[in-house]
Amino acid sequence: RPPRFTLFPYTTLFRSIQFLKPILEPSEVTIRTEFSEMPDIYCSPGPLNQAVQNVLINAIQASRSGQEVRLRVFMDKGGCCIEVEDDGEGISPDHIDRVFDPFFTTKPVGSGTGLGMSIVHQVISAHGGTVALDSRENQGTTVRMWIPIQERE
Repeated sequence: RPPRFTLFPYTTLFRSIQFLKPILEPSEVTIRTEFSEMPDIYCSPGPLNQAVQNVLINAIQASRSGQEVRLRVFMDKGGCCIEVEDDGEGISPDHIDRVFDPFFTTKPVGSGTGLGMSIVHQVISAHGGTVALDSRENQGTTVRMWIPIQERE
């Protein structure tokens, strides 16, 4: 079923960060935001926020105490780019091709379902967008979610 698109002021992504405070505070990881000037975005806001939260949770969990996770939102190639970057563990080359597979996880038993990145891929694809991943083991990961700017229905 195609997503129901409504107006999405991208600054509501701040709500995603507020929702993550219980994870952020004990980890002592901070989130720095950089939001460029953008037009109104028409999308399915609930799923889009969930996708961003999933990526932020992974970035926080991969980071060490005192590190920073960066959340950037900017225009790129006629669409909205939401980028999450961390300086954490990175993803092993042995695992990189499986990141979007449902139920794939490298976390200990009971710490993850392996659905987070699969959901991210599904949500962004439903918006006609793409997800790109750049990771270097022990140096960090950048997840770039791009969705086209949709016309108002």
